[in-house]
Amino acid sequence: MLNDILAPLAPEDFFREYWTRNFLHIPGQPGKFSHLYSWEFLNKALEEHRFDEKRLVLYRGGTKIASDRYLNGRWVDSAKLVNELSQGATLIFNSCEETCTPLRDFCACLERLFHHRVTINLYAGWRRDNGFNVHWDDQDNLILQIAGQKHWKIWNPTRLHPFKDDVADTSVPPAHKPIWDGVLGPGGLFSIPRGWWHVAYPMNEPCLHLTVTSKNPTGIDLLHWLADRMKSSETARMAVPVLATPGERASWLEQFRTDLLAEWDETIIDRYIAEIDSKTTPRPRVSLPVEVNPRENGLQRTTLLELALPLPLQFSIQDGKALCYASGMTLQMDIDVAERLKGFNDRRPHPIADLSPAPDLRLTALVGVMVMKGILRRVSDRPD
Repeated sequence: MLNDILAPLAPEDFFREYWTRNFLHIPGQPGKFSHLYSWEFLNKALEEHRFDEKRLVLYRGGTKIASDRYLNGRWVDSAKLVNELSQGATLIFNSCEETCTPLRDFCACLERLFHHRVTINLYAGWRRDNGFNVHWDDQDNLILQIAGQKHWKIWNPTRLHPFKDDVADTSVPPAHKPIWDGVLGPGGLFSIPRGWWHVAYPMNEPCLHLTVTSKNPTGIDLLHWLADRMKSSETARMAVPVLATPGERASWLEQFRTDLLAEWDETIIDRYIAEIDSKTTPRPRVSLPVEVNPRENGLQRTTLLELALPLPLQFSIQDGKALCYASGMTLQMDIDVAERLKGFNDRRPHPIADLSPAPDLRLTALVGVMVMKGILRRVSDRPD
C-alpha cells in the first residue's frame, strides 16, 4: 500500500532521505488517492455519525467557530453546516480513519513501521479563506491531496525538532522566504516534518485533503521510559542526598551512574520499542456472530487466523516459562508453544495445523483465549 502512495519514490528512499528529516513534494495525478477517500465517504460520515466539537471542527480566518452553529446536539445540522462552509469556513474531521476501512488499513500499515498510533485528519474548503495561519506542527505529517487544489507555502524550521513546551521560544514565524511556494494538485503528496512552518490557502473551488499524523517517539520519550525503569534501582529510589557531605554525594552519584549505565546498553532502543509494542491495542474489527462463542462456532485446526494487532507479539523467558506481551496483557505459556505462536508475527494467515502438525491442547486453548481477547482474529476456514 505504501509503495502506491509514495510512487514513484521507493519507500526505503523516503524513510532514508525525508521522513522526520526533510520536506518532500511528490506531484500526482487525479484519482491517485481515490481508493483511500472521496467526497462520497465524507458525505456518508456526516450523515450517519455523531460528532462533538473536537471531532468535527470549523475554522474561518484562524478562529474556531462555535459548534452550535453547525451541530444539533451531536448530529450534523446540514443546513447550518452548508451555510458556514459557503461563507468560507474550513471543515476539519479529526480521526476520520475510524469511519473508513481503507484509511484504517493504511494506518495499520504505517503503525507496523512506526510502532505507535497513526491518525488521519480531513480538511475540506471551498472559498479562499485559510483555516489556520502560518504555524508548525508537533508531529510529522503526510499530506494527501484527494480533490481540488490548494496553495501552500513551506518554510524551513527555525528550531530543529521543537516542542510546544520547549526551553526556547518556538512561536516566532520565520522571516526568510519559503522554500516552497506553489499549488498542490489532486494526487499530490507532501511530507512535512515536525517543526517545519507552513500555511495552506484554498483556491475558490472544492478542495479535500488528508493529513496523516504521526507523533513519533523522541529521545525525551525514551528518557521518560528509562526513568520509570530506574525504579528497580535502590539508589534511584532514594532521596537525593541534599544534606549529605560532599563525599557521600559523590558516592551516591557514582552508584546512580552505575545503575543507569546498566540499563543504558546497545539494546535500549529495542527494549523501548518492545514495551511500546506490547501495550498496543488493535483497531476494532468485529466478526459476529462467530466470535462470541468460538467453541460452538467451530474454531478448528483448519481455521485461518491472523494477528489482529498492528505490531508484533513480544516474548520473554522467565523461570523456565515464556511470557507473551500483547494488547496490554501478559500471557504465560510453555516455551515450545511460544515458539509456534511467533509464526503469527509474519502477518500472514495461519491455521493451527500449520503451527502444530500434531494436535496440541495447550496451543489450541491458548489460541482460543487470544481470539477472545482480540489478539488473533479469524480470517476464514481452509477447505479440507
